[in-house]
Amino acid sequence: MKLLVKHLPPSPLDIEYKKIKRKAHLWLRRMDYALDRRTLSLTEFVAQLKELGFTHGATIYLHSSMDQISRRVPGLDPLRLIDLLKELVGEEGTLLAPTFPFRGLQYQYVQRQRVFNVQLTPSQEGLFTELFRRTKGVIRSLHPTHPIAAWGKHSEELLAEHHLGTAFGKRCPVYKMQKYQGLVAGLGVVPKECFTLYHVAEELHPTTHAMQYATDAFEMTIISGDEKIPYQVIPLRPDRVRRYDRADGILRKEGIVRYYRVRGLRFSATPVGRFLHRARELIDADMFYS
Repeated sequence: MKLLVKHLPPSPLDIEYKKIKRKAHLWLRRMDYALDRRTLSLTEFVAQLKELGFTHGATIYLHSSMDQISRRVPGLDPLRLIDLLKELVGEEGTLLAPTFPFRGLQYQYVQRQRVFNVQLTPSQEGLFTELFRRTKGVIRSLHPTHPIAAWGKHSEELLAEHHLGTAFGKRCPVYKMQKYQGLVAGLGVVPKECFTLYHVAEELHPTTHAMQYATDAFEMTIISGDEKIPYQVIPLRPDRVRRYDRADGILRKEGIVRYYRVRGLRFSATPVGRFLHRARELIDADMFYS
């Protein structure tokens, strides 16, 4: 590890705020589950997927909550959902999903974990993503902290260079999706809760890059089959609180980001190219963070 600057850990006040927020969220979630029993039929769910953008030939990066999906679409399990999404985009389409190997802060993860095995290291982004990455025909990028799995026509092209650049830079699969009019979609979640596209905007712009990224460098090893690849990670700073509410509100008002609910299930979508272009303008105008 090459330590250049020591960043401060989160303050006790930040930690306490997160604990209170987590407890309130859990209480509200229990109440919601007890009172809201609305559901969709599989036919209705498929119609909403098509409305969202899951059509033949589409290139889509999916954030998901299988817990929320299975609650609202009874009987739909992760494997059936994977098959369903593949059917909708077809062989001319491409389906991508995050398979990040940690929860919490990237900065803390690279301090304790220095090896990433592409084939064996599980995804911590939910059951859907772990089963998706194990599905026949799915490949996974080699980036050691933010690997992405993909299936379909453009999967190899989009993933091939991820480990040759940074997690969210111009070699990131999500950034490269612009070539195919790519869409970031959410099922049971919304983009500002998942952050991937917001982090891409942050990394590409010099102003936010300087604000959000640490200067500490951590050495990791990527294992892919018999190959061992050295990689240097410069993680997001642990002492920066990111709130995207202002940008998110503007993007929603302008129709670039779409959120809506159908019988309690959240759907969301945003085109990668339009999002990144407008996000750059918001950063320039100092309107990206709340």
